[in-house]
Amino acid sequence: MAKAVVVFHPGGIKTITRFNGESDKQALRKARKFAQRVEEEIPDHEGIFLIDTLNPTSPPSGAKRPSGKFWCPYCADWRTFKPWYDYLRCEVCNISNEDWYVKKYNRLWSASRGIALRDQALDPKELEKRAKKRERARQRRLRRKEGRG
Repeated sequence: MAKAVVVFHPGGIKTITRFNGESDKQALRKARKFAQRVEEEIPDHEGIFLIDTLNPTSPPSGAKRPSGKFWCPYCADWRTFKPWYDYLRCEVCNISNEDWYVKKYNRLWSASRGIALRDQALDPKELEKRAKKRERARQRRLRRKEGRG
């Protein structure tokens, strides 16, 4: 049975501390105690999250997915999944969109990896911004090519 505590420290530093125990309750007790201690010692933290690394949780029944977020079965919450190479990763626990439970609860089986899936996770404003950036880069390449010819 494993639980983990993710702490976002000031300055953008993130630490993940894992806890194992003879039982699920024992691991949970250790993780909660650690989270309380961190809360007291680092009052200016940017977030403390308790995650369950072995028991994935399904989203609430009838819940609609917020724009730009996926259900993280290990954090048990809607999270932003950030691009990481060809994958997307949960901003808190770092689980990949290739995980079986992430695919199951977000209905990602038919989606292919790469740009299409990454674009599905981004909000419309960010998509528009990226499209404009790609178009500007394309225009610069064309201008350079014309100048050389």
